[in-house]
Amino acid sequence: MIKKLSKFGIIFGIIIILSLFFNLFAEKDSIKFGHITIEHLLPNSTVYSIVQDNQGFIWFGTTDGPIRYDGYNFVAYKYDPLKTNSISSNSAGNLFKDRSGIIWIGTWGGGLNKFDTKTGNFYSYTFNKNDSNSISDNRVQTLFEDHHGMFWFGTYQGGLNKFNPKAEKFVRYQHNPNNPNSISNNRIWAIEEDRDEQLWIATSNGLNRFYSKTGQFVHYYHDPNNPHSISSNRIRVLYKSSSKTLWVGTQNGLNRFNSKTGTFTRFLYNPNDTGIFGNTTINAIYEDSRGKIWIGTGYGLFVFDPDTEKLTSFLDTSTSPERLSSKNIRCMFEDLSGIMWVGTVGGGVDKFDLKPKKFVRYTHNANNPNSLVDNSVLSIFEDHSGILWIGTREGLNEFNRRTGKFRLYKYDKNDPNSLSHNEVWYIYEDHSNTLWFGTDAGLDKLDRKTKKFTRYQYDPNNPDSLGTGGAVCVYEDHSNTLWVGCYTGGLNKFDRDTGKFTHYQYDSDNPNSISHDEVWCIYEDSSNNLWIGTGNGINKFDRQTQQFKTYQYDTGARAQKQMDRVFFIFEDKTDTLWIGSDWGLDKFDK
Repeated sequence: MIKKLSKFGIIFGIIIILSLFFNLFAEKDSIKFGHITIEHLLPNSTVYSIVQDNQGFIWFGTTDGPIRYDGYNFVAYKYDPLKTNSISSNSAGNLFKDRSGIIWIGTWGGGLNKFDTKTGNFYSYTFNKNDSNSISDNRVQTLFEDHHGMFWFGTYQGGLNKFNPKAEKFVRYQHNPNNPNSISNNRIWAIEEDRDEQLWIATSNGLNRFYSKTGQFVHYYHDPNNPHSISSNRIRVLYKSSSKTLWVGTQNGLNRFNSKTGTFTRFLYNPNDTGIFGNTTINAIYEDSRGKIWIGTGYGLFVFDPDTEKLTSFLDTSTSPERLSSKNIRCMFEDLSGIMWVGTVGGGVDKFDLKPKKFVRYTHNANNPNSLVDNSVLSIFEDHSGILWIGTREGLNEFNRRTGKFRLYKYDKNDPNSLSHNEVWYIYEDHSNTLWFGTDAGLDKLDRKTKKFTRYQYDPNNPDSLGTGGAVCVYEDHSNTLWVGCYTGGLNKFDRDTGKFTHYQYDSDNPNSISHDEVWCIYEDSSNNLWIGTGNGINKFDRQTQQFKTYQYDTGARAQKQMDRVFFIFEDKTDTLWIGSDWGLDKFDK
């Protein structure tokens, strides 16, 4: 009994049983917002845009200059009249990162700026009334890069600009009341490309589709008599989702464009729907990595499921510190780690984690024969077909994740072809897809067709049988030789043809013997060296000389410990060995 408790305590201490119940992220109550405000040294409490640069820094566009955030500190970039390479204006609300990693800043009065992340310098492009190739207005409201690598900039009152980065010249597209095919208004709010790679432009008077071959604009206006027209002529935001659906946010709700019919579906105020955003101004639209559409309004934050068309609101009126800091949402952005950032007016930046933090729990249920046989899980293995095998203290489970059902294998004293013991410590699949199980009674081989086990156990009357103490680990080397580590019986080499085991055990009179009879792990490195983790150090085994070279801890506090058990060995891409032991993690330079 003492032996079993010791073995269980060691391995159970290594294998962590995760036991949190999984809830879908879609439950809005599970979202807790963290805040970055003036109190946290964010220089401005209103954030209009957010991007992440190629170095991983988060950038905020504010009316007090662009701000770079590294997770701890802020760097604010300010206009300096004495520096030629400073940003041209502090009113820098619109940020955009192009495909090459360059950050572009649209300022409200200082024109367009390009930031070189290597030098830290800004390069500005400003309006020049004497140069028709300059940008058309110094207030830049939106920035976009098309599939050709051409840049487009929308301005406050100067219309649309196409920018060729090689020639560094701007081509202007402005409203001409005498030309019905010109852009419908000179105030540009957003630019997007549709599934046909045509450009769409949101203005203060209608939505425009630009045909580059003809240079003409087709207009879409609100028609009060047509429910399939756009919901308002004042367009604020455009967004193309991963399904290439074009979403249009107006000052009167959200619209989805059907490219086949040329019509719009409106999502407006519904007083009977608890998840409403109302026929209010849509300030931002963003699709997260799960395909959910986030909608930022002046009335709060919403998430829209395109599959179910269900809208969930975040209109928390409580005083909880984990609620949204402001109902006026201006932008959303998901970073590379799955954090969603929300820029607000007056409330700084809110953030939350999109990744689910909870786990599905599989536990034993005495009333359910298809549940896990026992909650003490000792080993887990996925075979070549994707089936999970789970070894417990009360038997073995075969788990089919498609059906969610467990098949049970247990020891039966009346059946010599049953599992040899209910405590299953190790599971291994060899090159022929044969499954081997290390149990408290020895080594078992499973016949997948008949579901019967062949047992290999210690026999005091047979010197060629498996060593004592049960099988703790199993490993097949490059020559398809099967090695078995026993709890008290050392290292065992198994000959499948004869069914005989060769034993390697500790010999106090032989310095080249294995260092201990507890064998916890076996590993072959890229040079075909066989490494053995024992109850007292790590051993490298020379198959030709049949000798072991031992590496043990022999300095400081470790020398005072009688044994140093090595449980795991792993080789990385640099041929470095990593060793998990009683003392923690060791890096071994061979």
